[in-house]
Amino acid sequence: MGCRLARVVGLNQSRWSTRLGYALERLDEAREARREAPTGRLALLGRSGAAARQLRLARRLERGADWAGAARAYQAAVRLDGSRPAGWFRLGRCRERHGDLTGAVAALARAAELGGPDHPGWRVRLADLLDRLGEWDQARLALRHNAREHPRHAASHRRLGEVSLRLAYWGGSFTSPPAGSSTSPPDGASPDPGAARSGGRFRFDPAAGSAAGAARRALERAAELEPARSGAGRVALAEARLADGDLPGAAELLAAALRDVEESTGRWVLAVKQRWQFQLESIHHRLGRPRVDDPLFACTVTPVGSPAGPDDPVVGVFDARTTFAGLAITGLVADPDADQVEIWLDGTRLRAVNLGGGEPLRQFKLELRRTTLASFPRRSELAVVTAGGQRLRVPGGAERLRLEVPHGDGRLPRIIAAGGTLDKKGAISPSAEQTHQRQQRYLEIYARAREFFENELGRSLFLMYGTLLGLHRDGDFIPGDDDFDAGYVSEQTDPIAVKEETKRIIIKLVQAGFTISFNRKGRLFRLQLEREATDGFHLDVRPLWFQDGRVWVHNHCSFPASRDDFVPAAGATLRGVPVSVPRDTELFLRGHYGPGWKVPDPGFMYYLSEIDPAVLDNLGKALITVQEYRELADRIRREVGEAPPAGRLVSVGSQDLYPLEQFLP
Repeated sequence: MGCRLARVVGLNQSRWSTRLGYALERLDEAREARREAPTGRLALLGRSGAAARQLRLARRLERGADWAGAARAYQAAVRLDGSRPAGWFRLGRCRERHGDLTGAVAALARAAELGGPDHPGWRVRLADLLDRLGEWDQARLALRHNAREHPRHAASHRRLGEVSLRLAYWGGSFTSPPAGSSTSPPDGASPDPGAARSGGRFRFDPAAGSAAGAARRALERAAELEPARSGAGRVALAEARLADGDLPGAAELLAAALRDVEESTGRWVLAVKQRWQFQLESIHHRLGRPRVDDPLFACTVTPVGSPAGPDDPVVGVFDARTTFAGLAITGLVADPDADQVEIWLDGTRLRAVNLGGGEPLRQFKLELRRTTLASFPRRSELAVVTAGGQRLRVPGGAERLRLEVPHGDGRLPRIIAAGGTLDKKGAISPSAEQTHQRQQRYLEIYARAREFFENELGRSLFLMYGTLLGLHRDGDFIPGDDDFDAGYVSEQTDPIAVKEETKRIIIKLVQAGFTISFNRKGRLFRLQLEREATDGFHLDVRPLWFQDGRVWVHNHCSFPASRDDFVPAAGATLRGVPVSVPRDTELFLRGHYGPGWKVPDPGFMYYLSEIDPAVLDNLGKALITVQEYRELADRIRREVGEAPPAGRLVSVGSQDLYPLEQFLP
């Protein structure tokens, strides 16, 4: 469920598709083992002694996570007996995990060719990998073949719909490196495991627009085969209907998805509720029957400029869309040497954004907040280039996007010209004096929270992440830093127990007058002083725990460490205020930021696709669900009460977006 939802709401949907593919793959392998059992384990690759030896070696190396060695052994086995599809499938899996994506595609294609009649999941896995590479046209061909061969295989229709929708949205596909490049093996040869993939190019397809209709038909077929669909499935179909021009049909599905939200107790609700409310109300506005007021509904985004020619070397694409939070600028780049893109507005450089993903197809995202968008000119043009000057194109091939922001006051270009900046969260950075004042306010909150943790909970509340980095590296906050990170060591050693302990701590904090909230991921927790505050002054507080020889801490951090590396905490001062820091500060900074932590990187940000899925899964167990929030809120009402001086418990993701004046971002 989580992977399927992330494919709809996340930036890098193909990565989440791959994670889902791993789960489906394990199911396919179990079925394969049952089918092969009567003839013995080695029947997968035949009974020749040489093939059997290579198979045993490959499986042993695979169990030890030696993907390069396992791939070589599987390659030797299929050369000896290439008639069995399972050997090709396992070869593709090992190549993929070792980073040889070109070789993985070739092996999975051979597995699907041989085993497609019996293993529809294998061709879906092939399509997932092609999707991850941005080769949506090829992924679509594989899935259409699967859908014809297995007309009742719901996953094939669903993935066909999702890939077709991506093809329609971007107006084309990325292509593989040209034949004869350093990463393309000679005909008949197999790529070496670990071979790098050089950058491809984007090819616009004039017929891509028709893929929206195909996406709709495929997703509707998937819904027929699996009628008990989740909200995420309905929203994927709603987007396909919207792309196909069916606004009433899209509105109907979004309304049904939001009814699912109200009935669900899962954590996924927190990530999607306001997003889907915005989408539904914007459709009602376009239909001429608005139900709420929102200035973003009047904003428009239109491609402008000369379209790309068929031979133009397009290295990437970008787009911009209004969202419930503001304006999201997203894109994909196929140049492996590019590490940043620059976003320009009317010839003014707004910000450089780091590329992430750790894949041949790299991604970026900058979500400009509503307050930032309100400072745009009423009419402006947006462009994106790589740091090397290569221009990204927009869907359809145009050079730029024209933004119409009727409520914009035009201040942003003047702010940038005067030396102002946008931070990585898409907000206009306050002046140096304002930033200093805000940082002092954070220190005031921290001082009171630290005192409570030490005196009432018997724990150290130490600095973390950027706050710790600035103090240790520069003796002060990172210039322009406008948040405050702190953490404490949990007494528990597994994420479920950590969550229960955190709930008990939250009750004590609320009872003492602190207001606690958690974000749209369900991460516990944020701490602020004022009961009714809406100014954003809060500490980001995180419990750390130690499990299997590693430290675990949100958002995405896990590395080898022990309790002794963190406590007893050391003392320090930040602007004259006593603070606590981990006992081995540099161990934490290296583990979190990598060996280059000493070099300032203003664009540093996380991309989920770069994080080990096993790390995300374990950390996710410590996140709170909607049902748990309701139970905790009820418990606080019974044990603490609602009147001051008690604080409050607030779920950011559970709020309604409208009316806007009551929404707490």
